[in-house]
Amino acid sequence: MTNLSSVHLAIVGGHPRTRQTVIQALKREHGLKKCLEVPPSSETRTSTKKLKAKLSHCDLILIIPGYLSHATTEIIFHLKRSKALKGKLLMLPSCRGISGVLREILKHAAQAYC
Repeated sequence: MTNLSSVHLAIVGGHPRTRQTVIQALKREHGLKKCLEVPPSSETRTSTKKLKAKLSHCDLILIIPGYLSHATTEIIFHLKRSKALKGKLLMLPSCRGISGVLREILKHAAQAYC
């Protein structure tokens, strides 16, 4: 089992139910303690400054492009290129559903943190 208790995860984009279910499963089954959500712009407004403040301390930044604007994705990649984000970016363009997102997170986490 992958232990995520020391990982600070951010989930950016995706459907609200997907984000919530993934976070609950990771907490319940893999010990995740630190996780934050960055909803798509259809749910809340954001800026470069807000994204930098939220994401700068995350170890793994998971981007689910569904429901996420191109502008938000570009801001995140700009922050990464400028070294404002220390965490690894993981883009999940082909994942469908909760189980697909969970599989990809656990696959990456197993390689990087175990």
